[in-house]
Amino acid sequence: MRLRDHRPALAILVSFLAAGCLFLSPAYVRPDSVGVYAWLRSAVIDGDLLFFNEWAGFGMIDGGVTRFKEVTPLGTLANHWWIGTALLSAPAYLTMHFGKILCSIQTGDGFFGAWGALLAWLSVAFTALATVIAGRLIRQLAPETGSAARATILAAILLGTPLFWYTFRLPLGTHAAGTFAVALLTMALCWHDQDDVAAIAIGLALGLAIATRLQHFVLVPAVAWHAWRHHRSLRRLLLLAGGAALPLASQGMAWWIVYGSPLGPLTTGGNEHGATWLPFHSNALLPVLFSSYHGLFVWAPIALLAAAGWTIGWRRHNDAAPLMILMFAGEWIANGLFDRWFWGGMSFGPRRFVDLAVPMAIGLAWLATSIRRTAFYAMTGIATAWSIALMVATHASTLSLSRYVTFADLVNSVLSALTWSRAAQAPLRSPIADGLLAGQSIAALGAIAAGGLLLLWLAQERRRIAIAACIYFALCAGATATLWQPTRSRAQEEHARYRIDDRVAAHWGPLVDQRTLLGDELAYLRGTGQPDRAAATAREIEEMDARIRALTR
Repeated sequence: MRLRDHRPALAILVSFLAAGCLFLSPAYVRPDSVGVYAWLRSAVIDGDLLFFNEWAGFGMIDGGVTRFKEVTPLGTLANHWWIGTALLSAPAYLTMHFGKILCSIQTGDGFFGAWGALLAWLSVAFTALATVIAGRLIRQLAPETGSAARATILAAILLGTPLFWYTFRLPLGTHAAGTFAVALLTMALCWHDQDDVAAIAIGLALGLAIATRLQHFVLVPAVAWHAWRHHRSLRRLLLLAGGAALPLASQGMAWWIVYGSPLGPLTTGGNEHGATWLPFHSNALLPVLFSSYHGLFVWAPIALLAAAGWTIGWRRHNDAAPLMILMFAGEWIANGLFDRWFWGGMSFGPRRFVDLAVPMAIGLAWLATSIRRTAFYAMTGIATAWSIALMVATHASTLSLSRYVTFADLVNSVLSALTWSRAAQAPLRSPIADGLLAGQSIAALGAIAAGGLLLLWLAQERRRIAIAACIYFALCAGATATLWQPTRSRAQEEHARYRIDDRVAAHWGPLVDQRTLLGDELAYLRGTGQPDRAAATAREIEEMDARIRALTR
């Protein structure tokens, strides 16, 4: 390809680099961020999958009891967070690790300092690459949009959804990696040549998406529909299934080591129900879209415009549009029916939909080509401005993420003069304002650039990158298997080191965590005028409090 063909991608990467320098603020969230990256740190730095020192480093072991997660019968610390983000981060993480060893520099703890900067910049890299994919798919599926409309769409998806927040303000999580994985899947599904390589690529991307966030298993119907149209032969189906199995093999092996079963927390857990998600407990299909409590269309109305675009695009794109709709429908069902805590915990807006950023961008592109351009810019601008205002209010601490908020709370926080005065005065930690973080960022970007050059070489040819990905995920599964014996042999030593009380630690952490979520649910039910359901939740809280008291006697 000529250089001019790469100009849009280079512009996107440079824009994200600049935005990272201005806004990136590495911040771990307990326990989610710790669980996500503990796989990587424990495997590389400690050579096991025990996680006790990772938990202790964040103050999550107290009096011999682990917070949030239980100690399993095997003596390991449970970890229900999926491994895909760690798999994607491993090349740059290993580059920094071995670079420090070769340069005789203290490698550090693997979490803080330059390590935190590296993992945060990787979130920026994942979102940037997903945005590059979105731009190319828009040019393929809606070539008449034009460069100005494409730039507007990409900016709207970043700023009009929680994606900006989870890329730059709270980057140490799964959403940037999940967005990238779904972007890869969307790109593979939309390739012109649906051959054997495409089947493998689709499988790899699907497996990676599921290994990054469990809820992405609901993308299977979209893949199945696509396979029915393009990959009906047994060979193609086996290639697709084999590709999907490779990233999931690392997860199965890791959970076998930690839980004694490749299904891990899907079949066991420390809460009173013995499961992690509590599926079909309640129907939140409408609240997950329209509630003031992190409802998708309320906090990110740009998603409503994207959905309109998918519908409009069905007539001209009857191959691609059903894929986008099936993807969204799956995520909608997962978030509205499969998880009792539909609001997503203490999150910024509808974070559990943000991984669909690339399908949303395509929907916006189809909308842009179907209505007057001025109307499109006006609607997109208003929707994006609303989400930006919510981010500003959150940054200014006039909009709470830790409690139920009403529609009036949202509007008042946006219109409040206090919001904008606080936002103007609030310190903004970023590499450009923090000399130490700037130095750490330079080291982090160097490690990422090394992997980026390899990726650039691989990306020149589809077969080459598919083969490399297969080899990589197979190596990851093999490397994970080697952690079995060290994990088993060191478990008792770690128990003694942290004075773990096995009787209490087998249940206490998840119970207290679920007790907090029940309190949030009770506030939501009371705030929305649902007294019968509120009373049932209050009884659950009383029962759970009794169990917690019994454990701590």
